[in-house]
Amino acid sequence: VRPAPPPPPPARQVNAPLLSSNTQFSQAAIFWFGRVTASENYADVRVFYTSQSLRVRVSVFDRLLYSDNTPAPADLTAWDAVSLLIDMSAGMAGGLTSQAYRFDAQVNNSPTNMAAYQAGYRGTGSDWALASNPFTAVSGYRWESDTVGGINDGDNNRGWSVTYEIPFSSLGLSGAPASGASWNLGVVVYDRESLGSGTVDLKTWPENLNLYQPVTWGRLHFGLRNYVSPGRPVTGSTIIRDGLNGARVLDAAVGGTTGNLCPGDPNYIWNQWGNDNFGDSPTFNIQNQSDLADWPCFAKYYVSFPLSQIPPGKVIVKAELTLYLFGNSDPAQAEDSLIQVSRVAESWNELALTWNNAPLAIENIAQTVVSPSGPPWPRIPYRWDVSLAVAEAYSAGEWVHLVLYSPDGPYHSGKYFVASEDEYVNGEYFRPTLVVDWGNP
Repeated sequence: VRPAPPPPPPARQVNAPLLSSNTQFSQAAIFWFGRVTASENYADVRVFYTSQSLRVRVSVFDRLLYSDNTPAPADLTAWDAVSLLIDMSAGMAGGLTSQAYRFDAQVNNSPTNMAAYQAGYRGTGSDWALASNPFTAVSGYRWESDTVGGINDGDNNRGWSVTYEIPFSSLGLSGAPASGASWNLGVVVYDRESLGSGTVDLKTWPENLNLYQPVTWGRLHFGLRNYVSPGRPVTGSTIIRDGLNGARVLDAAVGGTTGNLCPGDPNYIWNQWGNDNFGDSPTFNIQNQSDLADWPCFAKYYVSFPLSQIPPGKVIVKAELTLYLFGNSDPAQAEDSLIQVSRVAESWNELALTWNNAPLAIENIAQTVVSPSGPPWPRIPYRWDVSLAVAEAYSAGEWVHLVLYSPDGPYHSGKYFVASEDEYVNGEYFRPTLVVDWGNP
């Protein structure tokens, strides 16, 4: 008898966009989980869908890579591998129905035989059974340097990725689900740390995922979610910014932020990078890219606004976050970035927040394209509609907690912004700002 699953954490959901091309991962929705250490894995997950298929890319920060030279379906997850889990029934109780699917893929360096390193399963009620539903899982990996790295040799690497294409036809559908449809979704990353040992560490999304209980998985929502305004006229507006009317706004970037741009020392990046705090920095970076060799450049930004200055008993008509861009990576080569905002459930300490202890996103709620600038470096405002998160937090009588990250693919994608600690002349004006329009019920 399998043990009962633990109580689920706050529900996690990814709102996947409908895109026209199979290759548009820089426009995908993004979420993440895990930790960066010498013996643990972290993963970025990009998700979108087309009219014909679901597309998912899992990018794993993993120092040591191990793969089976004679792969068999039952052994794939005994090595460095990923399981992608889908439950089309979106059932919130019970076990694995016939609408539950599992897609396993193992890291490998065999481009002519990738099919041997993947396997598909279907639910039978209480277990998984091998199934022949067609899908593809393309694997790739990145060495530590031009001369250090590889699979099964004990050398340092930067990590590996697997890109899934799941045709809707292989799930018995004639096309994409309707916008607003919702399935259960889970991701498991398996990490083997030795060629001779069968011990495998697991990282999962969500945290308490049970492979046999879809009720413990997260949610895949087809299409982006929009805030439904209460339809009331605006009767007042509240501006919230650190230092304005006594407000205290908490913020911190994690990872390869402006004070920690792209460090390359292997000892540092695997043992310290994920645990460093930059909560007192006056500026921050938001960055990502598809090439895992550069993950020490990747950075997220967390910000929390108090909502106590909004009068009680109101309804939120609209809420807008403004950040001020002052620069970016290599201006001659930089490209646009689709920077996304997700809401976060937990509070955090800005002087203790790190890549490894930062709370996970609940769901992505807004996105804005940020274009390169400079030099010179004007402070350019960019805005995100965060009404959904503010309305929820205001209703609960809490602060609103947000995190910004990007699914960027190109190099030189870093975008630099002003933080709440900015001390330039008139710096307060350029600090992160939340404007909330409210009305009467």
